[in-house]
Amino acid sequence: MPILAIFPGLTTAPFASDDLHIICLILGVYRAILLLCLIPMLIEFYIRPSYVYTIDGIPEWCTNSQTITFAGKFGLIPVYPPSTVASQVSWYDRENAFVQTSLAYFLIDVAWLIILWASASIGTPTQPRSRDAYVRNLIKFKFFFTNVFLVALLVAGIYYPQEIRRDNYHCGGDGEPKSATPDEGVWYLFFCILIVTYAVELMVWPAIYINKLTRRVVKMTNPYCCCGNRYNISGRGGKAERFQWHLGLLIKFVSLLTRGRLGGKYLKNEDELTDFVTSIMTMSNNETRLGFVFSDIYVGMRIHSRVQAEKKHRVIRDLLSSHERLDLTNDESSLVPLLSSSMVLKNRPTTVGGRHQTSIFILQRKDGTYKTSERTILDSDDIATRTVISDSAHYVVYASYVYVKLQACVVKEYLVEHDAKVDMISCFRRKLDTLFDDDKYRLTSIGLEHARLCYSNFTNDIIATPYSIVIDDKMKTIVITVRGTRSLEDLVVDLQFTPESLEKVGGICGFDGAGHWCHKGFLARSKWIYNDIKRTKVLNTLYLETSPYNTYPLVLCGHSLGAGCASILSLMLRPAFPSLQCFAYEPPGCIFNAELSELCAEFITSFVRHDDCIPRISYHNLELLRDEFFTTFERIKVPKIELYRHLRVPYSEVHVASRNAKVLRQIDRTPLESTFTTKIEQFRAERTIKNMATVHLFIPGK
Repeated sequence: MPILAIFPGLTTAPFASDDLHIICLILGVYRAILLLCLIPMLIEFYIRPSYVYTIDGIPEWCTNSQTITFAGKFGLIPVYPPSTVASQVSWYDRENAFVQTSLAYFLIDVAWLIILWASASIGTPTQPRSRDAYVRNLIKFKFFFTNVFLVALLVAGIYYPQEIRRDNYHCGGDGEPKSATPDEGVWYLFFCILIVTYAVELMVWPAIYINKLTRRVVKMTNPYCCCGNRYNISGRGGKAERFQWHLGLLIKFVSLLTRGRLGGKYLKNEDELTDFVTSIMTMSNNETRLGFVFSDIYVGMRIHSRVQAEKKHRVIRDLLSSHERLDLTNDESSLVPLLSSSMVLKNRPTTVGGRHQTSIFILQRKDGTYKTSERTILDSDDIATRTVISDSAHYVVYASYVYVKLQACVVKEYLVEHDAKVDMISCFRRKLDTLFDDDKYRLTSIGLEHARLCYSNFTNDIIATPYSIVIDDKMKTIVITVRGTRSLEDLVVDLQFTPESLEKVGGICGFDGAGHWCHKGFLARSKWIYNDIKRTKVLNTLYLETSPYNTYPLVLCGHSLGAGCASILSLMLRPAFPSLQCFAYEPPGCIFNAELSELCAEFITSFVRHDDCIPRISYHNLELLRDEFFTTFERIKVPKIELYRHLRVPYSEVHVASRNAKVLRQIDRTPLESTFTTKIEQFRAERTIKNMATVHLFIPGK
């Protein structure tokens, strides 16, 4: 849902968009269902006789019909009882006419779909004017000609059952049908399916116009109603309020579907998602409706990825031609394995300070373009570097076990033994005078025999987050580890990425927070952990002068959401513990503002695995993605159906530029006067005024 919300004006109005091919496919499936019903009916009417024997006007299937005998040596000749008037009545003329008319309607409509498909292939997604005239005439034809068939078929379908059931299936008051009646059997089931589908198809258009009329009337009578207030973001009936309610309802449904295993019981669907929804809807809110549909977003993002590959390839080619020290040959085959890696090219080692030092070129995107920067590879001979890497490898285990293993170990081994009154789900707390015991609370069962558990809180709601305090005998440190995203409540907190000032928190904790900002949801949880640590006094006890651990350094760590909370918590605790270190594994890309992130490099180290998207997600990156999508979409010069076929063909990234040239215009040759371009310019002008986020948030530390 968030990805869809980045693109404004998302609509599924079929004939106001460039999504006609999907409509043709849907209607094609619909026509296939009609054909499956028509074929058995055609076979049935072809096999059975076209007339019915009646005696004195009573059909042969009635119980009061007199018996007919057959005679003849070379053929059967019906012999009627004496004093009767026998005749052969052409009974199935109406049914045959109905089937033939249905078949004619089917053939005409299939021809209409084929023409519509061909017409939709004219023009481009951003310049559909040449297509609109054909489509408009085809829709008029559908309204005023083929719908006449539908009305006639529907009227005949309603009248026919009434006719055959008249006067007790024409048996009169004295008789009953012997066995099967004309409105029984498989063919009649197919007949009913046809009638229902015809009725549904005929009522689609009135329903659309009634819906529009209802919205207009409601808007006139109550302008604050959600049905009429389409463009407001906030306020009563605004888009943000409706979006928040539907998203919260979806999360509650997921919670119900998983029987609470993923959490969700603390979500009330009131104000938890306000910040996220307001940010996303502000990003996408506009008075200019661009008319994007799902297929536009799909093909646009696919072709945009190829544009990015072309830029990457161009940068690598320039780098190969301008650096003589590169340890690669300047040929096409050497480029292929490089395009999928962020660490692109490796230099030959040079001698620095008496030892060999190697550098690499990193591909980075800055200001919408690819650039390369040369960096020195971590030196294995440097003691500080080796220490950071080995320490991070050691503490990542804590960030992992806090998800599941720790709670299972506590419930199984410690809680009942320690205090039967303790809630086995929410918290594990030792008495303060037992914190110096050596072996009783070791985490040997989960492979951490060097760790002793002091405190663990497993409470998980919108504010509270699970964390634990552990003594590490191997590294001689005290470790606070925070759990990452594992529940629906955690997901909601992840989405609360609105920047919030640290000035007040800094005044309480003892650091200068003026002019600094951080992730709002993570800050709320970090404050809860900070207050919980003060309330339990576990950390204060471990650092008493009489404690054997008062010289142990404090280390904080966490993964994902836990990395974000650990980073903010380390900032809050550092005035009291100046030597603390924080290891943030895969933190989201929106924790601190740029200046604060650099200031924290002394005690926070963040680790990002290759091209993981989570550390790169931020509000401004989403806006950048949206704007680049628009630029790429404007360059499309072929119909969307041709673009679909182009995207399905595999390609080598070495030849990506020539492939893109077949479907995209040059940037300086995009149409300047198209309706789409005009709307995009209007939208960008609106965004300049409405841009709500002036603070950029980044990954914390080094």
